[in-house]
Amino acid sequence: MNLATWLEWVGKLLFVAFFVMSGINHLVNLRAMTGYAQSKKVPAPGVAVVATGVMMLVASAFILSGWNAPWGYRLLAIFLLPTAIMMH
Repeated sequence: MNLATWLEWVGKLLFVAFFVMSGINHLVNLRAMTGYAQSKKVPAPGVAVVATGVMMLVASAFILSGWNAPWGYRLLAIFLLPTAIMMH
């Protein structure tokens, strides 16, 4: 394994680490996350929290595996753009 390949893997791991942790947090702390989403007037907050948690985990798996990585990046963009507007 050459340095470029190693650095690419390290970069991917660092990039998706946040989304993996957040996706798991969405699913493990469903009640708290749903309450927060509800306070921000998110439509169907329970469904939205589960859907976004799954989106983050699936996108991370796509990016790490390299299988459909562009779709992983698209999923993250689909998640991040509305979230930035509605939640922050």
